[in-house]
Amino acid sequence: MDWGIIQGQDAAVESLRRDISSDRVGGAYIFYGPEGVGKATAAGLFAQALECESKSETETPPCGVCPACGKVERGVHPDVITVRPEKDKSTGQDRKTIGVGPIREQVLERAHQRPQEGRRLVFILDNAQTVTIQAFNSLLKTLEEPSPDTVLIIVTPNLHALPPTVISRCR
Repeated sequence: MDWGIIQGQDAAVESLRRDISSDRVGGAYIFYGPEGVGKATAAGLFAQALECESKSETETPPCGVCPACGKVERGVHPDVITVRPEKDKSTGQDRKTIGVGPIREQVLERAHQRPQEGRRLVFILDNAQTVTIQAFNSLLKTLEEPSPDTVLIIVTPNLHALPPTVISRCR
């Protein structure tokens, strides 16, 4: 997978590529837009680029062929975590919201640690409109003082579903 798969978002793609090539990656990003436009695909591609091991001087990551790119694409890279709702203990089904528990367990407990094998820890909050206000509030300190090795990618179809305090701390 490469940046060419993202259609109609030239300015956004160029901004991400510039951040990567200049090594000026922010601590948090928001990818928003209507359902089906490729936000989650772009988030995965950005995560792949952040972990890419290619040393190419001529191309912006991801290379798509190194082991790190392959792991991210298959969803098995230990430093790329997609935050998901916890299971309801009574039904065994995923909850409809992402509460404080999953944010603490999946993000906050690791956000200030070193990556296990990659260059950065990348957390993807897909369908972030389902994250509760309390869970977002628990993320604020991490958003305000991110570790240089940590990137949080928030993906949502509705920017206005996110608290202004979160939006103001993201690119």
